[in-house]
Amino acid sequence: MGRHASRTARPSLTHTENAASMSHLRLVALVTLSCLLAACSKEPQAPADTPDASTPASTTQATNASSATPSEPGKPKKPEVPDNPERVQRVEELVDLLNNRAQRRTAREELQAMGKNCVPYLLQHSEDSRMTTRWEVANITGLLKDERATDVLVDYVVADENPHVRWRSQWAVAQLRNKSEALQQLRAHLGGNDEWRAWNAAVGLATLNDKSGADMILEKGLKITTGADADWRRWEAVKSVERLDDPRSAGALAAMIDDPNERVRREVALTLGKVKGAEVKGALLQMLGDDKEQVRWRAVKSLSRHKDADVVSALRELQKTETAEIVIEHLEKALGS
Repeated sequence: MGRHASRTARPSLTHTENAASMSHLRLVALVTLSCLLAACSKEPQAPADTPDASTPASTTQATNASSATPSEPGKPKKPEVPDNPERVQRVEELVDLLNNRAQRRTAREELQAMGKNCVPYLLQHSEDSRMTTRWEVANITGLLKDERATDVLVDYVVADENPHVRWRSQWAVAQLRNKSEALQQLRAHLGGNDEWRAWNAAVGLATLNDKSGADMILEKGLKITTGADADWRRWEAVKSVERLDDPRSAGALAAMIDDPNERVRREVALTLGKVKGAEVKGALLQMLGDDKEQVRWRAVKSLSRHKDADVVSALRELQKTETAEIVIEHLEKALGS
C-alpha cells in the first residue's frame, strides 16, 4: 500500500511542477517579447558628431539651437561640442597650424575634409585673438555652408575689429543655403543703439542684396568725413552701392568723383560702371582727368560700356596724351584698337 500510495501521489506532484514550469516560461516569453517590441519602436540614432544628411536644414538649425551651449550676454550661440577628445585635440592642432603660413593651406584642407563634423569644434575657436584664426573660421564654415555657424558669422560681420574678418564673414553668410536667420539678426542690429554695429550690419545686408540699410549707406556712409576710419567707411559704402539697385545711387556716386582719398575714387569709378542713372556718363567723363592713373583706367573701363559719340571722342582725346601703360591698355580695349 505504501508503495502504491507513493506511486499514485507522484503523478499529482509532477503535474503541479509542470504547471508551474509552464507559467514561468509564459512569463519569460512575455517579458522577452515586450523588450523586443520596445527596442523595435526606437528610431536608430546617428553618432553624436555625425549630422544626418537627410535632415532638412531648418530642422538641423532648430535642433542645434535647442542644444547650443549657453552663451554669455552678447555672445553668439555655438552648437554643442560632441564628446570626442581626439577630434578636439586634432582641431586645436590644426587651428594652430592655420597661423603658420607654411602649413596654413594644408591645415585648412584637412579641416574642410572633415566636413561639417568639424564645425562644432572649430566654432569653439571663434573668439581666438589671432585674426587669421577668425578669418579661417569664417572661411571654412562658409566653404562648408553650415548654418550652425550663423550666429558666429553675424557677430563677425557686425563686431569684429578686423575688416578682413568682417568681409570674409559677409561672404560666408552669402554661401549659406538658409540665410533667413542671418538676415533677421542683421536687421535687428541695423535698428540697434550701437552705431558701429548698425553700420556694419547695413554693409553686410547690402552684400546679401538686402536694401534694409540703403538709407544709412547712401545718406550717411558716402558722406562720412570724420573719424579715424572715415576713408575706409566711405570705401565700404561705395562698394555696397552696386548691390542696392537704388535710383539714388548714380547721383550719390557722382558727388564723390573728387573724394580726397584715391582708393575711394577708384571704387567710385568702377561702381559708376555698374549702376544706372543720368549722372553716370558725365561723372565718368570727368574722372578721365583724374591725376591718378589707377582712377583713370577704371573710368575708361566703366565708360567702355557706353558707345556714344561723345564718349568715344573723349577716349580718343585721352589716348593722344596718356602715358601710363595700364590706362593705354584699357583705352585700346575700349576703342577696339
